Amino acid sequence: MALCPLANAHDHGRPRGPDHYGVGDDSLEVWLAGLAALPAFEPYLTAAAALCQAARGGVSSVVHVHDPNDSYDVVSEARQVMKAAADTGVRMAFVVPVMDRDHAVYGRVEDLMSRIPARWHSAAAERWGAPRPRLGQQLEWVGAIAEAAPDLVDVQIGPTGPQWCSDEALRAVAELSDATGRRVHMHLLESIRQRQWADAAFPGGIVGHLDDLGLLSPRLAVAHGVWLHPAELDVLAARGVAVVTNTSSNLRLRSGVAPLRDFAASGVDVALGLDSLPLGQPGDMLKEWELGRVVHRVGDGTDLDHWLRDAAVVRGHAVAGASGSGAPGSGAPAEGLSGDAVIMSWDPTADGPLSADAAWAELRRRGGSGVEDLFVAGRPVISGGKMATVDEEGLFEELDLAIARSASADPGTDPLIADYRNAIRRFYRDGCHLRDRRGPDAANRPAGGR
Repeated sequence: MALCPLANAHDHGRPRGPDHYGVGDDSLEVWLAGLAALPAFEPYLTAAAALCQAARGGVSSVVHVHDPNDSYDVVSEARQVMKAAADTGVRMAFVVPVMDRDHAVYGRVEDLMSRIPARWHSAAAERWGAPRPRLGQQLEWVGAIAEAAPDLVDVQIGPTGPQWCSDEALRAVAELSDATGRRVHMHLLESIRQRQWADAAFPGGIVGHLDDLGLLSPRLAVAHGVWLHPAELDVLAARGVAVVTNTSSNLRLRSGVAPLRDFAASGVDVALGLDSLPLGQPGDMLKEWELGRVVHRVGDGTDLDHWLRDAAVVRGHAVAGASGSGAPGSGAPAEGLSGDAVIMSWDPTADGPLSADAAWAELRRRGGSGVEDLFVAGRPVISGGKMATVDEEGLFEELDLAIARSASADPGTDPLIADYRNAIRRFYRDGCHLRDRRGPDAANRPAGGR
């Protein structure tokens, strides 16, 4: 059975999740603190392994939001990641990170440091307070990376999120996107604390503020959007902005459940992403859809309508994700990606004829294990259930050896990280993130509300 190509519209290219190294699931802001202690591996190796997982799950295009090992070596790392995409044959949107505000908390770092035991101040500053490249340098790297991009790789601009970027940075990103036509990919309102911070920092409305900065356009995709209000979704839809929902990640990091029905009502384009935090097999988008359809159909338990129909919505999400990736070869939404196809194992004699929805239900149960062949731009990437382009087994053997050789401390038992996480919890419990007022108090601008 031939299917439309699937797309992973938001991912960070981790073939082994942070829990593999001792960073267990937690609230997003606390969980992020442990990532600094993860071992750093060769970007080519981790990207190639992650892309193999994606291909085996029937994914032909991936939006790779890059988390650099070294924030001053992004260009070199990008070349390695893009080579992995070229070697595996999977389409990629490489998102160049842009960040010029502190990543530790939403607000004043001084308020966080005052909650960390004094014995850790120096170590915490060294681990989490490293200087970042100047904004102009980060933006220049976008062009340098684009010049090195191989076929089937699109380079995008990635302001990490409004809480991690100044207005100057967001405005500069908008201007660069407008001048070059490059797409922009950004996290937005993933957690309740981001919603609280945004409401305090921008009393006139965070989405309206981003619009004033020139950031909202059909070139923008925002990831998560769990805490977007209906009125904000209407603005995003009117500007042509796409939203990428990440069901597994949102559940694992206690962010909540995205209001998918509000997304549908607004008319905003919606795509799916794994965010490198699936509940099931890495890279398995069919299983992610199975989880999403169950979670999002529940609502408040009172709805009797069958509004989330499998065949149409899966195709819509796949096409939205592929078009949103901006990968060369993507056409209009009705066209999808030229030369891409997923072939699933299917015996019509044994399985019998099924309706479209019933066929999708059967495929979701099989998940990525049912992928027999994957073609990207007409080239076989999966053949007979195995990678046809690279030595997948060899890649994972090398990755596992690198993990075994890693001498980094277990973040789950590191006393510095434990105290740092506790300080972060106190920071938010004490409401320190509500003190960061940045936008004008435009009382006449509707902020939206549930």
